[in-house]
Amino acid sequence: MNRDDIYYFIENNFRGIIGAIIGLIFALIFVLFGFWRGILIILFVTAGYFIGNNYDRKDFYRLLEYIFPPWS
Repeated sequence: MNRDDIYYFIENNFRGIIGAIIGLIFALIFVLFGFWRGILIILFVTAGYFIGNNYDRKDFYRLLEYIFPPWS
């Protein structure tokens, strides 16, 4: 198996490889921290990703106003 075969395998199975890596990370989190703590960590990481991915100030403030509406 040479380098070209490895590149060909990665190109054709990229999503499966990424899925396996994500599954491995989730499994390690559950083993190291337990089920409920692992779920909490995954939820915080996911929320941080979505907030960081959409970090336009107007959208971010709109999200905060939706979560914490003004008192008026």
